[in-house]
Amino acid sequence: MPVSNRIRMFCKKCGNSKSSSEFNRAKVTSKDKRGYQRYCKDCMKNHAKEQREKRKREGTNREFEQLSYKRWHRPAKLLREFGITQQQYDERLLEQGGLCGICQGPETQTYKGTLMCLAVDHDHGTGKVRGLLCKSCNLAIGKFKESIDIVRRALQYLEEAARREEVS
Repeated sequence: MPVSNRIRMFCKKCGNSKSSSEFNRAKVTSKDKRGYQRYCKDCMKNHAKEQREKRKREGTNREFEQLSYKRWHRPAKLLREFGITQQQYDERLLEQGGLCGICQGPETQTYKGTLMCLAVDHDHGTGKVRGLLCKSCNLAIGKFKESIDIVRRALQYLEEAARREEVS
């Protein structure tokens, strides 16, 4: 877009009038109808830097962040992506004894130092939840393209390899 066609905007933080190119684009849900964030790029960058320094100075309260995620974000994600409530997830987790539905082991993957929850395995065609899996088993099913035939061929391959080793 030519510079002459850019609109002038005021940053809500520093109060300076700047070209729209000095502002990041806003998400569709933004209150700003022009489609730009309310703070200029420089103010956004300074704010992010201040927040990082504040966390470093005060120490990150990871436990609070994780509790907040588990309490608010995870239940919404479960309902939005899989159509189940947190209670239904917890019930399934109890049914499976807190273990993966395939390998019967606990989740071992961590994210930012915290043990991850078992993944919700679902049929991508129907959206129906099949069970809870550890990250490794969930990825394996994805690699097998959720195909029973491919899983059978993989099993056959492993069995034949084991028989060859016994003969040798």
